[in-house]
Amino acid sequence: MKIKDNSDLFNECKDAFRLETLSVYSIPEEEKYLQLYYDGKPLPPQECCMTEWHTMLTKAKERGASFKRLRSLPESFNNYIRAEIEWGYIYNAEFGENIRMITPSLIKEKVSKEKLVDFWIFDNASVLLMNYDTEGHFLGSNLVDDFREVDKYIKIKELLWPLGQKLEDFLKEYRAKKY
Repeated sequence: MKIKDNSDLFNECKDAFRLETLSVYSIPEEEKYLQLYYDGKPLPPQECCMTEWHTMLTKAKERGASFKRLRSLPESFNNYIRAEIEWGYIYNAEFGENIRMITPSLIKEKVSKEKLVDFWIFDNASVLLMNYDTEGHFLGSNLVDDFREVDKYIKIKELLWPLGQKLEDFLKEYRAKKY
């Protein structure tokens, strides 16, 4: 695949994998939506929350592409994590994203002592390392296409993905316990 910019990776891939590790992502487009959650409002109708991400997932599904997200969950949940779980992931899953949850302790046990950063893998050929500041503001990404480096991230994905709890199973447990 010839890459003009990172959007090509999302719009042309057949398989994408994302590891999310932060406890908060500061995304300006989500602020209004999150404030509704923080204010105790009910989940808005799906059409109110239709985002570029959902449009991209719809197009991906139409071309037969697979999008997977593995969410590392902290031991205690803040409001942002709760909003993601209770609102965000529900719609993402409806648009075709396959989402699983995993604990940081399981990641450390299975991968290595080094701190993992957020990353995307596209078609097992390219990796985007995602850079954020300490408050979760996106600073940019670095494209990795050296096969040795890409292979390192593929191995991480192959180790961790099967250990993640499927979103629907997690939600049953979450709703029963209300973390």
